[in-house]
Amino acid sequence: MSAVDFYTDNIFDRAHKTGEEIKNDLPNLIRRAIEAKVWESRFSPATGKPFENVGQWLVAGYPLGPSLGDTRFAITYDETIVLCSQHPDVKDLLVTHRPVRSKGRPKTEAVENDGVAIIKPVREGGLNSRAYIEQRLSRDFKDIWKGYLAGEFRSARQAGIAAGFIKDGNDALMRLKSNWNKATKSQKKEFRKWLDAQAK
Repeated sequence: MSAVDFYTDNIFDRAHKTGEEIKNDLPNLIRRAIEAKVWESRFSPATGKPFENVGQWLVAGYPLGPSLGDTRFAITYDETIVLCSQHPDVKDLLVTHRPVRSKGRPKTEAVENDGVAIIKPVREGGLNSRAYIEQRLSRDFKDIWKGYLAGEFRSARQAGIAAGFIKDGNDALMRLKSNWNKATKSQKKEFRKWLDAQAK
């Protein structure tokens, strides 16, 4: 296995895990990848030339790069910067070579809170937006946030429902109340008759 394959595979593996293994291993793996300048051995599909720096390589899709932040299961580039905060040389290089974000992706900043990276969108979306839900989870519901990063929830919305600050639109009581408000007087009258019959 070549050096670039070794670092790509191992950083990809660590980026999709949570806990002490990430905090301990990832900064050291990235440091060694930087020392080996592995990004110079991979070609960017956009340019057909080697990646210009470590930042471009780290966010490149697997198998070209470790795919940081490519899915909701992988830690982001900003979270990686936070995890490298005890390694100033690595952190500074990652900050210097931070990839340019696509126009459609919300800008975020990551900060550390008791050893866990939390996300603060620079521009929050609505109260049901993924950006807002992820911010609330990372800030106020650390255990559920860790589970979300580990893939224990199908979506940010499901994690928000588990945390209790997002309402479950499929909840039976919510649907009953919603339908009651939409019902006509005659429908409400018929429903009351039905309830009385159920109580007997």
